[in-house]
Amino acid sequence: MAYQTLPLTWKGIEFTLAYDCDYFLAIGIAHIAVHCDQPLPITETGYKSIFVHRSDIADIKFAAALLIDNLDITAKQTGWEENRQLSLF
Repeated sequence: MAYQTLPLTWKGIEFTLAYDCDYFLAIGIAHIAVHCDQPLPITETGYKSIFVHRSDIADIKFAAALLIDNLDITAKQTGWEENRQLSLF
């Protein structure tokens, strides 16, 4: 199966989520890739590659919901938004 893509916005930052539920079909591994033109709390480069067991992610919308939750949690834990604000000055 080819990647499914979904454009997303988190706190005004646009990025793309790509999901392939059959990345390693023989062992049931799915792949989630995040592509962004700027850093996010989960990646300083704007790209993040995540491998998960296929049974843990029902579809791309579920992957998107988990990713948004992870962005919120990581931003809060690391003070990412405050650090981002300070870096502008």
